[in-house]
Amino acid sequence: GGGDKAARKEAAHQEAMLRDRPDVVVSTPAGLLGHVRSGRLTLKDSVECLVVDEADLVLSFGYADDVAEIVKSLPKICQGFLMSATLSPELGSLKKVVLHSPAILKLEEEAPSSSVAGSDSSSLSQYYLRLPSKEKNLVLYVFLKLGLLRGKGLFFVNTTDAGYRLKLFLEQFHIRTAVLNAELPLRSRLSVIEQFNVGNFDYLIATDESTDAGTKNVEEEEEDDVDSSSDEDESDEDGDGAKSKKRKRQKSKRNKRRRRAKDGEYGASRGLDFRGASFVVNVDMPPSVASYTHRVGRTARGGAKGVA
Repeated sequence: GGGDKAARKEAAHQEAMLRDRPDVVVSTPAGLLGHVRSGRLTLKDSVECLVVDEADLVLSFGYADDVAEIVKSLPKICQGFLMSATLSPELGSLKKVVLHSPAILKLEEEAPSSSVAGSDSSSLSQYYLRLPSKEKNLVLYVFLKLGLLRGKGLFFVNTTDAGYRLKLFLEQFHIRTAVLNAELPLRSRLSVIEQFNVGNFDYLIATDESTDAGTKNVEEEEEDDVDSSSDEDESDEDGDGAKSKKRKRQKSKRNKRRRRAKDGEYGASRGLDFRGASFVVNVDMPPSVASYTHRVGRTARGGAKGVA
């Protein structure tokens, strides 16, 4: 179908880029492993450094086994980096796979409670205002109208529906915004981020995917995690209908898990580059301190001042 055609086209595009022998390859673990298994990419001879960013996400989305297999394909001498804004005991297993006798570098402020991922806490001003839910959107409009929130900004909400409601509300006052959530196809999400970065609009309403329990993957995304393992290519040709159906169910579960993981990787509160965001508003409060840290860390970056 259309999804298979898009996946093949994307795989061919990636294969062409790999033939040019790039110095740096940025990939999801599953995507990289697919190319290694198919022979399109050989790591044994030339790789000098392996970087695993957002290590807690890699672990939580079930990529630990993929990383372990990738490490087995690396040269015996290879420098490893494991990075995460939040460290947990669960990362110990992944650390043992990627690192050997590592040096641990912790970037912390003197007051840990005020440290913010990616931001200089001395440049970040943080405020809070208690409001009934029905008054939130109106207060946001007043803040924008009076210039209390200036420049480009991110509004974080906990559900996709809340994001669209806020967008429709602000549009009544001719305030142009865009939404970013997991229901948008991958290419649309990347396009929204690029338009925000180049200044086509100043306000982005984002759903932190880790809090959006109601999000469903309603559109098939272009599959960039190419998996060439032979077991997924098997069909009913073996004559054993029961085994074939079981394989299909297992394949479906794997694909769904990968799509959910991919959605999580594009969670707006972390891992994305929003250039020039001068403020962040938590319209809905995040469920954890770590989530709050990642959200407000989208501003006050690189020495710039910001407001949250």
